[in-house]
Amino acid sequence: MTESMTSQLGPSSGDSPAVEVPADLIVAFGELTEYGFKWGPMEVTRMAEISGSLNLSVKTVAGLRIQIFVSPKGHSLRVFREGKELT
Repeated sequence: MTESMTSQLGPSSGDSPAVEVPADLIVAFGELTEYGFKWGPMEVTRMAEISGSLNLSVKTVAGLRIQIFVSPKGHSLRVFREGKELT
C-alpha cells in the first residue's frame, strides 16, 4: 500500500501521533472527520486526553450521545450519557 492510499485520522496532539488509515478502511468506515469518522447513523469523535485518560464521543443522527473514558493503562472503561455514568 502506498502513502497516497492512506489518510490521517485527526491532527496529532502532544505525544499522540495522528493515525494513518488505509484507504480500504476509509471506504468501510464512511467519511473521515477532523477528529474521527462518520459511519452509517453515527459519528465517533476523539474528544480529549486528560492525564493519559482518553475520551471519545459516539453520537447518533437522532441526537443520542455517549462519552467513553478509558484509563491510561486500559484497566478502566467508563461510559456516560447526559452527564450520568452508566453502570
